[in-house]
Amino acid sequence: MDRRQPALLRPPATMDADRIEQLEKLGMVWSHFDVAWEEGLAAARGWAAEAGHLLAPLDATHQGYRVRDLA
Repeated sequence: MDRRQPALLRPPATMDADRIEQLEKLGMVWSHFDVAWEEGLAAARGWAAEAGHLLAPLDATHQGYRVRDLA
C-alpha cells in the first residue's frame, strides 16, 4: 500500500499491518473513487470493444455503467 495517498484513500496510520491485511483479505475498499474509476474504465473498454472506438454518446452505457463518467 502506498502511504503517500490522501488519508481517505488508505487505512489509518495507527492501524497495524496485521489488521490492514485482515481487512484487505475481506475485500476492504479503501477508496470508493478507485472502485468507481475501475468500473468506468471497464465500461469504456467494453464499449470500445463493441463499437470499435470510444466516441460514445453522452448517454452510452455498457453492462449498466455509464461510459462517459470517467472525467
